[in-house]
Amino acid sequence: MLELLIRSPLQDDQKRFVTTASQSANNLLDIINEILDFSKIEAGQLTVENIAFNLTTLVEDCTSLLAERAHAKEIELICDVDPKLPVYVMGDPTRLRQVLINLIGNAIKFTETGEVVLRCSLNTKTNMLNFNVMDTGIGIPEKALAQLFTAFTQVDGSTTRKYGGTGLGLTISQRLTALMGGKLAVDSKEGKGSNFHFSLSLTEAETPNTVNIENSSLLTSLSDSYILIVDDNQTNLDVLSGYLTSWGITHDTAKSAKEALSLCKIAVNKNQIYDLALLDFHMPEMDGKQLAHTLKTDKTLAQMPLILLSSSRILDSEATKLGFSAWLDKPIRQSQLQNVMRKTLFPNSISSIKEEEHSLSTTLNGRVLLVDDHDVNLTIAKTTLEKMGVSVTTAINGQEAIDRWQQGGIDLILMDLQMPIMDGFQATQQIRQQENQQTSQRTPIIAMTANAMEEDKKRCLEYDMDGHLPKPFKWSQLEAMLSQWLPKNLTIDEKKDLSTPNVENLKLFIDEKKEPEIERLYIEEPILETESDTLDIERVNETIELFDNDFIELVEAMLESAEDSIIILAKASKDNDLDTLNSEGHRLKGGIGNLGSLAMMETCQLIERKSKAGELQEAKEQIEKLPLQFQQFKVALKDIIKNKLNHTLDI
Repeated sequence: MLELLIRSPLQDDQKRFVTTASQSANNLLDIINEILDFSKIEAGQLTVENIAFNLTTLVEDCTSLLAERAHAKEIELICDVDPKLPVYVMGDPTRLRQVLINLIGNAIKFTETGEVVLRCSLNTKTNMLNFNVMDTGIGIPEKALAQLFTAFTQVDGSTTRKYGGTGLGLTISQRLTALMGGKLAVDSKEGKGSNFHFSLSLTEAETPNTVNIENSSLLTSLSDSYILIVDDNQTNLDVLSGYLTSWGITHDTAKSAKEALSLCKIAVNKNQIYDLALLDFHMPEMDGKQLAHTLKTDKTLAQMPLILLSSSRILDSEATKLGFSAWLDKPIRQSQLQNVMRKTLFPNSISSIKEEEHSLSTTLNGRVLLVDDHDVNLTIAKTTLEKMGVSVTTAINGQEAIDRWQQGGIDLILMDLQMPIMDGFQATQQIRQQENQQTSQRTPIIAMTANAMEEDKKRCLEYDMDGHLPKPFKWSQLEAMLSQWLPKNLTIDEKKDLSTPNVENLKLFIDEKKEPEIERLYIEEPILETESDTLDIERVNETIELFDNDFIELVEAMLESAEDSIIILAKASKDNDLDTLNSEGHRLKGGIGNLGSLAMMETCQLIERKSKAGELQEAKEQIEKLPLQFQQFKVALKDIIKNKLNHTLDI
């Protein structure tokens, strides 16, 4: 509610009061979450998982989440991930993200000028991944280092008074790092800054073939380019130069606009004009805006494309007026830098990347009957299946699914479980009965549900289903499941060893009553430990890539549907209607999960569980959390959409 109040028309003093109240509330929530996490660790209730995740994406997401906080203090936040690192690794992404965000947040808190750098690199001697969070902040006195990781301890009383906090963050980070097999340590000098560092042994996981192809395609097209990088921050310059060197791109660097102009003149005299220039916006003496104007008014350099790198939000129209072909938010993400350079240098070939990605990969074949009563879920799943090369027929309830199946030609059914008119269990039961009566070929039926409890899996077995997918599911999960049942359509040499998404977290169940070759495949639903993570950025990025230009329309439809569900839940709470609380909580969980709202998914899970158990008051308490969580989710989602799509979502 405070978020809404801040955005309403207020006088200056009123806005100041509300902002203070909002900050105090957020600080209190942080303290509560830290104490809860610490309690779980002390009780030995926290465990780590071992799943495949995109390392670069995770590390870059951590800095993106905290970018606004750094920009507000006018300090540089820099992300440096060695491009030679494996794309996918095995480990616990949730705990790694929690540690990195805690360390980066601390670094920003205790830094007033200069920079904060998150660096991820490989120690070639130990084959361990090194993580460093370095700052130019106040540093730590040598005598305080020994007790730094002690619970409820800060450097001194003045630190608590000036910066706030519980003194638990570093203790939690140290314990989590230890759970992952590492050791968190610090090097620091008072007045000079700090370097918090740890190493982890994260084994390489298989990279989806489409990722390899896309990266190879991008880098091959850029390798013949000649690029100029201009930034007054030496660390930024080194990071960008390191990226381009790793990608095989010839380039020069300049620490000032004056040096950049000099290099441009030298290049012109050698008849080697730069193909593109990357310009920092904030520089002393002559900033990126002034440099762009100077370059665009020089006849010999006017045609050189310019890309703006900025810590400030820039509108597309503003960047275009300044003479820039494109702009990127800092901290820079590798994939975005590659794509924007490719788009700027080869504007007519961008569509070919996606075409090539699909034409050179393994696609699935066959017709799938998709059954779901949630229209947005249906849209997302249908689009995903079609991108995989599958023909899709849809139904919105169990009876409609039976009617579609009876028409023939269905190779597999993806069946939602909770639906009106007839649920997925009843529909499956009737289909199996008809198959037995007609002695017809068995159709694989995969359950889709926001429930992934053991009793749900057992019930799926009892109703003779062939597998189970948690909602929301990711591309790799769906692909792994369908690959067990549908024929593949190879569009390149079938003898080539194609990489497939890592499915270490799959559980195989063999039904002893059936033929040995028929396997039951179950994919685990990710466990949500806390409410501290608002947004699953990896899922949002995947959905953006899937829907491209239609993503905004999808988001608007999903948010409208979620808002309707919250209103229905509020009314059901008032009416003490446990059945509606259960069904609508389930519906909201499955829908909002497709956009990555972790906190809301967890709350809906609790609403569903409490209402099923008849615990009305406890369910009502969870419903009261939803409006604030929904608002926080929309704010986080709006920021991601602005960063990735340069689009301001009107929500």
